[in-house]
Amino acid sequence: MSDFDYHKAVEQGYDGVRVIVCAAVKVGDLVIPGARHFSPDMQKLLDALYGPREDRDPDLAKQIRRDMMHNQGFMDQFGTYMDREEGLAVAKANGQYGRYREPQNQDILYSEDLW
Repeated sequence: MSDFDYHKAVEQGYDGVRVIVCAAVKVGDLVIPGARHFSPDMQKLLDALYGPREDRDPDLAKQIRRDMMHNQGFMDQFGTYMDREEGLAVAKANGQYGRYREPQNQDILYSEDLW
């Protein structure tokens, strides 16, 4: 589950509809947003935070890869990270799911199911 805070969201103008705005992965406690999972913009942010891939400490590089493979999800309009399963529930609730193509998997969400 995400750390979505309903009361904080209301203070920010929440109208009852959460919207997925981008793909995201968690690396440690950081949420890395991107156009799609593993997209070039996501990689540029990782490079800015941790240095170029080829220069990273091998243990750090392994941890980043492991986190990126196991912590894939999405971000809503409040910057709240959600995993693929929660993202699917949010996308179905607000009508984003399957708007542009027939979804390939009914159990988890892929960015291709949204845009």
